Amino acid sequence: MKKIMTGFFGMALSLSAMASNMTAPIMLPSAMVLPKGVRNFNFKGAITTPDSIFKKDGEKAGLANPMNLDITGRDIILGKDNNFDKAGVIQKLRAIGVDQDTVIAKSIGQINGTVTVSAPILAWGLTAKWTTAIVVPIKRYSLNIDTGVDQTNKEVISMLKNQLAEDGQGKEVEELLRKLEDPIRWKARDYNYQEIPMLEEQTQLGDIQLVNKYQILNTPFQRVVLSGGITLPTGKEMVVDKLVNIAGGDGQTDLSFGVNHDFMINKYLTLSTGVAYTLQFSDTVARRMPEQAKSLIGRETDSEISRDLGDIMGANVATTFNYRGAAVGVGYSFQHKGKDSYEGNSFEAQRYTWLAKDSEQNMHSVLTKIGYDTITLYKEGKFVAPLGISLTHTRILAGKNVVKNPLTTLDISMFF
Repeated sequence: MKKIMTGFFGMALSLSAMASNMTAPIMLPSAMVLPKGVRNFNFKGAITTPDSIFKKDGEKAGLANPMNLDITGRDIILGKDNNFDKAGVIQKLRAIGVDQDTVIAKSIGQINGTVTVSAPILAWGLTAKWTTAIVVPIKRYSLNIDTGVDQTNKEVISMLKNQLAEDGQGKEVEELLRKLEDPIRWKARDYNYQEIPMLEEQTQLGDIQLVNKYQILNTPFQRVVLSGGITLPTGKEMVVDKLVNIAGGDGQTDLSFGVNHDFMINKYLTLSTGVAYTLQFSDTVARRMPEQAKSLIGRETDSEISRDLGDIMGANVATTFNYRGAAVGVGYSFQHKGKDSYEGNSFEAQRYTWLAKDSEQNMHSVLTKIGYDTITLYKEGKFVAPLGISLTHTRILAGKNVVKNPLTTLDISMFF
């Protein structure tokens, strides 16, 4: 189920209104449930340092890759408020023999930082087969954001500057030079986005999850569990007037289903498999409307967009060795998220399709885990309480439109 198979939390990073809500897995599959009447308080703390992504072609790039765009004459035209000013820019470009698609410069950006998620989880064995749980994720992030420009075509810039100066448009020259010093920040200011901070820190509530697991088979050699859950939109969604967002949630309700199977190879070794599917319900959102396909920055906002985020499916396999509470495990996970859909009536249909740009996602991950619990010693009367601690490391091997940085998770459990 969502955030059981794929982690207990989601990191939705948006650049120019691009949202990503598929996250790396943080736990190995298991078909175990709590005994009847037993409660479990579990604390998961995960940390990652995002600075790079897998692009839509699977190639690696910096996290701020959507900010790295060619600036053409057409972009300067689009930046003008009225048709008269736009016509003036077209005339100046023609005067210096430059086509509207000629690259003048390249905007550049860099984003790195730290994201930590703390998730207290309370689970309860209602019966010998049925376990229910609530997950309350709290997210804290610190981001360093830097922007600039690479003036790749200084000759054209100089020609355009001279043409404006000859026409007595000194203010236009000043504006051109200012914007070419840091085009991303100037574009954001022109379009009334919030000022891009050099450093941003925030703590926020994520999407609360209600989870249920029901064991339909339990023999000495194998176990099978059906799981289901609902993710509530309690986390704060992305802010449309911020160019860079890490949201608490994606703003809509999810329904998840899954099945896990454990095969006990011997007393100590278990082979586990699992599959899951998450249905993301449609909703209505507000978004800045992009003006062109390559950049999702927009001056105008539509507050009544019909959105349907792509559903998520996942499959994983793992093997775990456990000797008297000491455990090591390794697993592989594959996840896929379908493409998002946006529809509206206030602007051209093409502009709504641009909102779904690069929203289809794939992720291949490998997980390694070490841990220890005192359950065996507690049952033998050799320890005062059943406790557990484990450390899981997730490494993203390959993907499409996902953050590629590894994720480390500390898990502390107490049974009572």
